[in-house]
Amino acid sequence: MSGSRTTRLLLVVFVGILAVAYLLNLAQQSSRPQPTATPETQPDVFPGVEPTQITRIEIESVRVNRKITLVKVPGDWKGTDEKGASVPVDLAQVSRMLQVLSSLRYNRVMEGTADVKTFGFEGGGFFIVRFDAGQQYSLHIGDLNSAQTNAYIQRGDDPTVLQVPSDQIFILLLMISKSVNGVSAQ
Repeated sequence: MSGSRTTRLLLVVFVGILAVAYLLNLAQQSSRPQPTATPETQPDVFPGVEPTQITRIEIESVRVNRKITLVKVPGDWKGTDEKGASVPVDLAQVSRMLQVLSSLRYNRVMEGTADVKTFGFEGGGFFIVRFDAGQQYSLHIGDLNSAQTNAYIQRGDDPTVLQVPSDQIFILLLMISKSVNGVSAQ
């Protein structure tokens, strides 16, 4: 009989310890700060811009003083360089550029944006993309982050520095980088 009482007593103590452990765990979880909900989609850099609205794109390499201007003409796009000379236009590349400009989203607003040197905007940045889509827009492109997965940008005259995926920025700059390096843009 004493063996069964000991067993019951041990069982009650064990259940009591489990209950206390459960309550302590529950109290710890409720005292932790809950993560804030993040939006499922990131904000647009240029809200409301549709690819079909874009009629002109100018891409300028600030550091090497090169510029390509693309203008939409009926059924085609025409390209010129900074001297007005015609440049070849890859329509598939222009389509990708239009898509990027209209769907570019930023994933972070950088803190401490007063120090533009940190983000590569000293002297105006590395590249400037200007485009017309019912109104004029501009995008200043600075440096890449250390992992080279994101690029720092500024919209128009806004001093705020945003971070966007670098692969999309590379698509925007492909034509100008080929022209700077002396490669045909096609």
